Amino acid sequence: MSACHTRLKQQGKTAVIQPLCNRTVKREYDRYLYQARHLIENFFAQLKQYRGIATRD
Repeated sequence: MSACHTRLKQQGKTAVIQPLCNRTVKREYDRYLYQARHLIENFFAQLKQYRGIATRD
């Protein structure tokens, strides 16, 4: 486990980062939480894109 993940675990937080497919030691992650995070990130990216269009002169 990386130092970043160890520190998050000590703080009682969950890392919602999908592990790379070529890792030799597979790390567990919550697939559904990752999918939800991905949808939320995409939503905010779209909002930022529309903000640029809406604020044009």
